[in-house]
This record gives sequence, structure tokens and C-alpha cells, in this order.
Amino acid sequence: MRLIFGREPAIVAALIEAAVLCLTAFGLGWSAEQVTYVNAAVSAGLALYVAWGTVDKASAAVIQLAKATLVLVAGFGANLGPDRTAALLGLVTVAVAAFT
Repeated sequence: MRLIFGREPAIVAALIEAAVLCLTAFGLGWSAEQVTYVNAAVSAGLALYVAWGTVDKASAAVIQLAKATLVLVAGFGANLGPDRTAALLGLVTVAVAAFT
């Protein structure tokens, strides 16, 4: 397994989640929903990191990270709509297929 700063990715994810919660508690101003979006994106990113180190082609993990990122962007107020979201996911899927 690939480590981050000598630690497992799950420990790093827990540290980031705790830091985001502390920052929010001390005035960051994010809603509980936005904190959830950030935590989901962090988890997806770390899952991609682990998948990339354990399998030759982590295409599915890249696509899932793109989905989590779109949810994060929408959670912070971007009005993408279903058409644009589908177009972006289609682009990511084709790009991943082209380069893996």
C-alpha cells in the first residue's frame, strides 16, 4: 500500500476531516452540507491515490473522483445543471479511456 507521509491514507483522510470540522467550528462559515461535500471529495481523492498504487489502470477511480468533484462544485453553488454535468462526465470518461 502507498503511504502518505508514512501514514495510511485512511489516517490522512481522518486528519483532513477533523481539520475541516475544526475550521468550520471556529468560523470558516461552511454549512454541514458543504463540509460533507469536502469530506467526500477528500475520500474520493485518497481512494484514487490508493487505487493508482495498487492497480495498473485506475480508470474507475478517476471517473469516481470526477463525480465527487462535480458534487463538491455544485455544493458550493455552481449551477451546472444535468446537461453540463453529463457533458463533463462524458469528457472525463473519454479522456480517461484515451490515456489509459
